[in-house]
Amino acid sequence: MNKIDFENYLIRCKILFCTGEINDHLCSLLIKNLLFYYINGQTTNTKMFINSTGGNIMSGMSIYDTINALRNEASTISLGISASMAAFLLASGTVNKRLALPNSRIMIHQPLGGIQGSLLEIEIQTKELLFHRNNLNYILAKKTGNTIEKIEQDTDRDKYFTPTEAFQYGLIDKVIGYELNVPKKFKNIKDYLKVKNELVNWSDFKYLKSKE
Repeated sequence: MNKIDFENYLIRCKILFCTGEINDHLCSLLIKNLLFYYINGQTTNTKMFINSTGGNIMSGMSIYDTINALRNEASTISLGISASMAAFLLASGTVNKRLALPNSRIMIHQPLGGIQGSLLEIEIQTKELLFHRNNLNYILAKKTGNTIEKIEQDTDRDKYFTPTEAFQYGLIDKVIGYELNVPKKFKNIKDYLKVKNELVNWSDFKYLKSKE
């Protein structure tokens, strides 16, 4: 049996992985593949699986701009964790093609930066960081359908979402296989506890029980 290069096979199938830290190296790999699809007229049905805690803002924006510039109909799928810039890329996928697996987690927050140097340099870096924060919030507001004020409030601190909460918020469009994880004894999908604050009370754990 011939050996199969699974990595290249997946790339030819237009399946990409945004995993680990979002940095210049990962950015370069993804952009090369996106350009390959564009040159070969394969700009539809690209699937990008995301499992990342985030990373460099400009690396993430480079991926975002490339997808939009090449008019690539990218489906973004969250598995594991999609946090910070990874959550931004997840939400930036093509509408109705932004997905998440049932046990994934999504987190948004404001940009982080270690600012140091002279007072003038700190002022310059602060203004740059504020620009990125405002720009990211503006794009997230458009992608999720929320107001900029709500995005600013929610990203002031780390805000975690279950896939269902991310769907309600507008970060994704569907939870993959959600129905498959509902026990058969639940006759109505509404009986299933979907949101984490309904599932767990930290002072008094509440087990899942079917309605009589």
